[in-house]
Amino acid sequence: MTKLVANNVSKKFKSHQVLRGLSFNCEDEILFIAGKNGAGKTTFIRLALGMERLDKGEIHYKGDKELSTSELRKGCVFDTPCLFMEMSGQENINIFCTGDLQDHTHINQILDSLNIDHRFLMQKAKTYSFGQQHRLNVAIALIRKPQVLFLDEPTVGLDPVSWELVKESIILNQQQQKGCVIITGQDFSEMEKMANKVLILDEGQNKYLGTTEELIRRFPKRILLKTKSASLPEDIKKHIVQVDADENENFSYLFSAGEQTDDVFIRIKNSAIEITHLSIIETNLKEAFMKTINM
Repeated sequence: MTKLVANNVSKKFKSHQVLRGLSFNCEDEILFIAGKNGAGKTTFIRLALGMERLDKGEIHYKGDKELSTSELRKGCVFDTPCLFMEMSGQENINIFCTGDLQDHTHINQILDSLNIDHRFLMQKAKTYSFGQQHRLNVAIALIRKPQVLFLDEPTVGLDPVSWELVKESIILNQQQQKGCVIITGQDFSEMEKMANKVLILDEGQNKYLGTTEELIRRFPKRILLKTKSASLPEDIKKHIVQVDADENENFSYLFSAGEQTDDVFIRIKNSAIEITHLSIIETNLKEAFMKTINM
């Protein structure tokens, strides 16, 4: 069991207040921190790693006992790979993972899961593509068996195949180590599938903390109707939130009916309206995020 506790964390750079009394817990889970650019996501990671000083508040870790930052097994992967470019992949692993190279079974499992073989490791890091450098950085972080893993924009520069390898390795490590994964990024569709919880940062404060499912449920489903009809039954019209029409007088109606959505859908379907398209639109994580910060 590993728990990260942030309590009333504040940080200012010159006159810009980045974090304003941020408080949350992360325990044995994958937590997605979402926010606009400049919301404080990377700043929080740097504070949690001890790379910046807090102005106010505290960040501490708990395992079987209270853990200091130096005692904690942690890993981090930033959006720009951090490697010694004139050294081979193996030499980078030897340097960054000093003291964590005894468990050969674990190391081979990590390397295999990320499709990193002996030939790859013998090449200098400067010969790798950006995506290959990124995969090596992830391997280095996971070899250390981190109790807390920080990933800042991990999908940047990765093709879909490479990202699947990285994602599966991260999830497996979290399950094996029973630790915390703190992840940031703008790929909401991937985070919706991967994260257990989401923390929404807005103007340096905690706007929402909970499961992705709970967040999405806050926003009702909508109905999209396309038709030639310019007029609709009165009991249906009251749920319209948007109407669009093209030059050929094709109408698109968007309905929001809250808990009555399914009932309204059936009424539309069974009405005399000439329907060219009818569907229920589910809110996704990105839309829920945008609505939560009022964008």
